[in-house]
Amino acid sequence: MSSITPELVGKRLELLKQALPGVGRVAVLWTPGGVGGHTQADMMKEAEVAARALGVRLHVVEAQRPVDFDRAFSDITRVRAGALTVLPHVMFLREGKRLVELAAQNRLPAVYPSREFVDAGA
Repeated sequence: MSSITPELVGKRLELLKQALPGVGRVAVLWTPGGVGGHTQADMMKEAEVAARALGVRLHVVEAQRPVDFDRAFSDITRVRAGALTVLPHVMFLREGKRLVELAAQNRLPAVYPSREFVDAGA
């Protein structure tokens, strides 16, 4: 079993919308090329399809390195995203505690790709 399946991206958005029915804009944190071009393109496509079906607008935010996180969250708050979804990437997994803390500091409900984020406090 793998969390790096495109279909799960749409399912996580669906769960987020169920938890926050009034959310209109969701930020998507990702790293281009992070899990392979084809898989990642499919993940973004699934996110867009799910967002349209759920009536949610996506705001895609890129983070190539951990030093990009502060800028990414600044961008997320600037556009007034109501929630966050994080796409799978090993860097995000390694930095899970920091991502969870940044989401909490910015009062941003979030859905993550794996249990390790829950263990980090999500």
